[in-house]
Amino acid sequence: MIKSKKTIDIWITDDGVEHLDESSALLHLERLSEQKALNDIQQMNQMVRDAQAAQVQQIKNLFEKFPEIKQDFLNKIKKSNEEGMQRGADQGWWPSWDEKGPRPWPWELRLSDFKPHETMAHALVQIGVFESVGDARRNGWNKPITTGEWWFKKKTVHLIIKE
Repeated sequence: MIKSKKTIDIWITDDGVEHLDESSALLHLERLSEQKALNDIQQMNQMVRDAQAAQVQQIKNLFEKFPEIKQDFLNKIKKSNEEGMQRGADQGWWPSWDEKGPRPWPWELRLSDFKPHETMAHALVQIGVFESVGDARRNGWNKPITTGEWWFKKKTVHLIIKE
């Protein structure tokens, strides 16, 4: 605790007497008020974390007692998430959404994007299905580029090649 004596030049602290000039005393007070504010913020944050932890524990206890409430709660969250994802897909935020989940944006390429000597292996390297043309060829993609549509489930890639 800091107490002021007759002038601002002398301060008495719990540790003893300090002799400060006016600017040093003001700086000292400023630091103390900043530290107190920081301590208050840290205490409030801790109180919020404690309250949140208590709420989480109450919900866990409720779910343990009544499993049907937990299932109902999870079903509502799932339905809400699915509705939100569908709204987003409808508004063009991300690719279409079906019963299996979000569908990736298709890679749309044109035959004119490729040189005459390039094969499907080159197309698959371009969209990231394979790391190299050699890998794609070894996996059977050493074919001429044709128009069509392909799905690559391992990489969740959708490729469309148009005229």
